[in-house]
Amino acid sequence: MSSNNDNNAINSAPNAATTNAAAPAPAAATANSPSSSPSSSSSSGSSSGSEESLKVIIDRPARTQEELQADAEAEALEAQVRAQEQLQAEAESRARAQARAQLLNELREGIRILEENVASARQYRLQYAVAYPGGPDTLRCITHEQNQIRALAAIRQSFAHMQACWYW
Repeated sequence: MSSNNDNNAINSAPNAATTNAAAPAPAAATANSPSSSPSSSSSSGSSSGSEESLKVIIDRPARTQEELQADAEAEALEAQVRAQEQLQAEAESRARAQARAQLLNELREGIRILEENVASARQYRLQYAVAYPGGPDTLRCITHEQNQIRALAAIRQSFAHMQACWYW
């Protein structure tokens, strides 16, 4: 049985060496930890650089999260600005369309009034010519009627041009 004990001692020797070699490593890691004893504080001065780099690695996800949050806020703000610009452009477009419709209605009304004026001037000229053939105001009546016809032609041309314009 003693040979069996010798074999166990030989077989356990390498295990003991491996166990003893591995044991100081956790102790060294504990010495570098922030909660180490005051006696190991002299060695922590040299490990502060590694603690800082470890802290940077640990803090990096937090900064990245803050950057992502800032990017998301910036994108949201840009989207809000784009939405406001689109709403403003739509409002301006509606205002232009409303102004255009109002102007075209005013031009239609102006055409109607000028057509009435031309008809009235023509009727007055004809009545005057019948009542006073060759009278002194005959030329004035003809000139007035021609001016009304010219004004009507000009406003009709403006109306047609404005109806054709798509950009305003």
